[in-house]
Amino acid sequence: MTVADPQAGMTVEDLLLQRSGARWIGAREPIDLTVVRLGDPAVPPTVERRRVLEGLGADAASGERVKILEGLFLASERRYLGLFETGATEEAVIAGLPAAPPIRVSFPLASPWRRLAWGVGYWLKQQSKIG
Repeated sequence: MTVADPQAGMTVEDLLLQRSGARWIGAREPIDLTVVRLGDPAVPPTVERRRVLEGLGADAASGERVKILEGLFLASERRYLGLFETGATEEAVIAGLPAAPPIRVSFPLASPWRRLAWGVGYWLKQQSKIG
């Protein structure tokens, strides 16, 4: 097992993007694939969440077979968000952000959560430039 570098090649700006993205995700009641909520009609079963995330990842990777590195159901928005490994490079792809094309993310030494949070922070920064 490889131990990830605490900064994983991220600059201070990257770490600020990660923090921004983590806050955005955290405010939306993220539920990962390890969480089971029996009897909660607001949260789809784990099997359904995995199926939807696999489809989301395949679409983002143009039909390539993908591996879910981080898969979330954002309960407050009833939206899926995921980080997917395509196997093509050291990059991963994020899919599920509102009105956004898939986002490519590097930082292969970072944890999947950090990579996802960085990508969301990057997306938020891009949105602020548009608006």
